[in-house]
Amino acid sequence: MIGEPRKNDAGALRVLVADDDPIQRSLINARLARLNGQTVEAEDGVAAWALLSSQTFDIAIVDLNMPNLDGFGLIQSMRDHPRTRHMPIIVITSRHDRAAIEAALRAGASSFLVKPIAWSTFEHHIGFLLRMVQSAKEFRAASQKAIATHRAREAILGGVCGAAISGTTWVMEEIDQLRRLPLPAESAPLLLQRLNTIFEECKALRQAATNGAAEIATLEEKIAVSGRKERLELIVAEAERALAPAIATKSIDLRVTLPAGDTWVAGDGEALQQALLHLIANAVEHSRSGEQVCVSAKIYPDGLLGVEIIDHGEGMHPDLLARTFAPLQSRFAGPERETKIGFGLLIAKAIAEAHSGTLELRSMPGQGTTALLVLPPDRVTNIVDKE
Repeated sequence: MIGEPRKNDAGALRVLVADDDPIQRSLINARLARLNGQTVEAEDGVAAWALLSSQTFDIAIVDLNMPNLDGFGLIQSMRDHPRTRHMPIIVITSRHDRAAIEAALRAGASSFLVKPIAWSTFEHHIGFLLRMVQSAKEFRAASQKAIATHRAREAILGGVCGAAISGTTWVMEEIDQLRRLPLPAESAPLLLQRLNTIFEECKALRQAATNGAAEIATLEEKIAVSGRKERLELIVAEAERALAPAIATKSIDLRVTLPAGDTWVAGDGEALQQALLHLIANAVEHSRSGEQVCVSAKIYPDGLLGVEIIDHGEGMHPDLLARTFAPLQSRFAGPERETKIGFGLLIAKAIAEAHSGTLELRSMPGQGTTALLVLPPDRVTNIVDKE
């Protein structure tokens, strides 16, 4: 059916085939299937542009002579839009005049093939291009991973340093207080109480350092970004399953809303699951027993995927909110030692950035907190069954 992909591996590169000849589309589809390309058909330029505006593709194969909107107009529209500006476009045309080919290349076509197609040439040409696109995606993923890993390392190490500085300063202040206490026996209970408090603080500080070391050791695994497509429904379900005990303990009413159709995300499913797990766990932890936590995913008109996690808990003071993603010791600069910032939000933010996305927090005291994780259009595919 036109506009629907072939049932290939979800990790295959997606190719739009725009041609008004159904036989030609069928032949191209068959050859692309042999190259592990996932194809979507469009019968003219208008249908092709509608698909390009709502779905994500890696390559476009375009016929120049189409009704409604011809190949020249489609190529120009693609090159004028940031979503498709750099997408490889292969022109396939029955025109043999050099002027048509040159006009297509000037409009922005990457290369061309002439009808009748020599299929051995087609497979060599398209196969080579598919490999180039895949290599480029892997290179971008590796670069994003390196940047995100660096940021996460800095954040985690900064958190550990900040916790250590804050904790040891407090220990020194407590010891100074002990020096001023009188030594008679009646002060012994108070002395024991303070010593116990110091012990617990030191234990917490040691745990913070241990957690930081563990996060650094597993960072490469947590932020491993690939081009494989994972189903959003399964990513959310796995995070929900992992948190089931905590949700049950507090009798949290967890509401999950996903986009209509089948939504796929290009990236590392386990990493994205880990990010959602941290965000939902944070919402559950700061909600009161019996309250509602909402997880709502939405695809915006420009193709962005936004996942909101909303709780109705105590919320965060603006100063604490400002320090949540701040670098190094500034995260621990405030006097509120009872409010500690963990590593979960930092890890979730690093994972979002590794996928070229963002993580934002909105919160006010007494009004709960909203975390918004956004992924870019080139990592999101939504397929709606119109039958």
